[in-house]
Amino acid sequence: MHNFFPKNQSRAIIYSIVLQNDMTKKYLNFIIAVLLAAELFLICPNALAISSSPNYQVYNGQVSSGGGTGSSAGYSSDTSSSPVGNYSSSPNYSSSGGTAFVETPSAAPSPTPVSTAGVGTSMAEIEAPEIINLEIRELVYNQAKIYFETDVLSASYIQYGKNEAYDLQTGVESSFGFEHEFLLGNLSAGTEYNFTIHIKGVDQVVSETRSYSFTTVSLFQIVENAQNFIAQAVDSKIKLTWQNPDIPDLEKVILVRSENSYSSTLEDGQIIYSGLAEVYQDADIKAGQKYYYALFVIDTFDNQSSGVIAVVQIEPTEEIKAVQAEEIIVPETAPPIEPEAKEPIIEKEIDYEKVIPAQPIELPDKATEIVIKPETEQRIEQSIEFLTMVKQNYQPDFVQASDIIEKLSSTEKENVSKIKFGIIDQSGKLIAEKYNQLNNEERAEIEKIIKQPLPKIEKQKQKIQPFAIKSQINGGKWHIFQGAEIIFSLPQSVIEENIKAIYISIEDQSYLLNLNQVTKNYEAQIKAPDQPGQYEVIIQLYYNDLSIEKIHQVVLVDPYGYVYTKKFNQFSWQKPWQILTTRQEKLANAMVTLYWQHQNGEWQVWPAHLFNQYNPIITDETGEFAFLVPAGKYYLAASLQDYYDFKSSEFEVKDQIVNMNIRMKFIHNTILIAGLISGIILLILIILIICKIRKNKQENLDDQIIVPEF
Repeated sequence: MHNFFPKNQSRAIIYSIVLQNDMTKKYLNFIIAVLLAAELFLICPNALAISSSPNYQVYNGQVSSGGGTGSSAGYSSDTSSSPVGNYSSSPNYSSSGGTAFVETPSAAPSPTPVSTAGVGTSMAEIEAPEIINLEIRELVYNQAKIYFETDVLSASYIQYGKNEAYDLQTGVESSFGFEHEFLLGNLSAGTEYNFTIHIKGVDQVVSETRSYSFTTVSLFQIVENAQNFIAQAVDSKIKLTWQNPDIPDLEKVILVRSENSYSSTLEDGQIIYSGLAEVYQDADIKAGQKYYYALFVIDTFDNQSSGVIAVVQIEPTEEIKAVQAEEIIVPETAPPIEPEAKEPIIEKEIDYEKVIPAQPIELPDKATEIVIKPETEQRIEQSIEFLTMVKQNYQPDFVQASDIIEKLSSTEKENVSKIKFGIIDQSGKLIAEKYNQLNNEERAEIEKIIKQPLPKIEKQKQKIQPFAIKSQINGGKWHIFQGAEIIFSLPQSVIEENIKAIYISIEDQSYLLNLNQVTKNYEAQIKAPDQPGQYEVIIQLYYNDLSIEKIHQVVLVDPYGYVYTKKFNQFSWQKPWQILTTRQEKLANAMVTLYWQHQNGEWQVWPAHLFNQYNPIITDETGEFAFLVPAGKYYLAASLQDYYDFKSSEFEVKDQIVNMNIRMKFIHNTILIAGLISGIILLILIILIICKIRKNKQENLDDQIIVPEF
């Protein structure tokens, strides 16, 4: 047990005098806090900043989740679970969601308060400080923040350790307060930690809480597969094409060929290509033979993707030319492409009634399909997980700079605008496009006005994180986002030991599942279809006895929301009337902010960082955005230079997805419309005046005509 203060007899006498006075008892906490201020040099500093969190909360000693029930024990369960965590040394490694819960070991006694207040104090007069709220914040693979509140002014420290070992300890807080927060760092991934909180109130009563516990998140491997892998017979050769993943540490792709079955590892077949090309022609082939191809992605850390597969056969009637296999290299520099004109956005109604079928992979000739047992199918279906990546564009330095600019006076904002025209709009908000164009001299001038350095510029980054979102719409069991990378997971414990390989197919693409030795799950990273809708997923279990079982699943592919505006079409002599029609155009650099109604009824910026997301989001050229949130009430706001600020009406979220489209109105559109109407009216008046003049002239001419008499 850590001793908060050394005993001091003179201090005890002073406190006893205070406690025996009826007047001072009324203001006990305040008076003792003042008296104890001189003793703070005896305490080790360890106070941290306080923030708010809707996540794990304690009421009367019971920890409960502030969000919905988690759907996954192995990964990020849903948006109400703990954050997935930061990346490790490789960008292809992410982490699974951790857990936090109360555990009361049988060896842990109930907390017993100990009085150190001195003479004249009784336990009936002074009660032990209690925790009234406890939150586990930002639980990731290597750290956790523990926040709690006490019912009286107090200082505290935490003892913690792996499992039942409480061999680690934080420092003691340097001041008394009602709110407390500690950062536990250098933790091990996927590990359970127990902790107890030691509290000392200003009245010198020390108490220890019961034992609480949390489990840090586990790391699991994610290496993206190549996409659009196609094998086809062309001119007596087999042409293979694919798209390499856009990852920062891509080392190479390896193409493996087999004549018997799909290769689940690099050693299962013949490596026929290794490199960074996206096209390969296999000419070393025989007529009538079926060839199975597997393509693996390798990163600079030697991590390997699960693999994408394809099969093709050259018919015996086709003539085989004796040529060597050749690699088609994509040129390093391609000729410039003329930019395409922006097409109008046509919003299509998504048909969630129709299920788009999958094309299952062709299996070896000797494989025999058998009917899967109902209990086996149910066991596997209950264990399947689809984790969808969510892309969000975020520029942390711009958000920080926006907060700084917002606090400036109107005069200071005018001075900033003089340095960079248009950097602050009429409502006083910072404009992302202009901010990113600042040079060093302009930044230095602005820093003189704001009297602090601007945040270091970071390029706009695209962040993707996995979330599991269950669905109950039209038979679809999972939500995934269009075009997103999807992690498909199946626990090893539900698969029979004689399994040879597992394949998954969606649309016309098929993938291998590999066993991850860390998570003990069969995993594959697949690509979601580009178009929203309801899609069939076929899972094929291939056993050592060459039998095969099929499981059918349905997933809902959801669209991203996007920010757009309506603009008048340009004039065309072929279609002059289209100048009066409008088109939709997606907007980049719009700041989209999500607000939620807190439990106390106040509207606040939704704390996305607690759910491993970003808020606000800065849109890219696609204008797209999405948030995954727990159930509750929300509204959206958006801002962009030269556009009126947008604020949606309040809406309730039940399926965790916020992806509505936002229309922003161009400020100058009002002027343009008024000008156009004025122009039309003026044109009509001119035409009427011209017609009147011509009519008068004609009447004058008629009066001057002399009709001859007969």
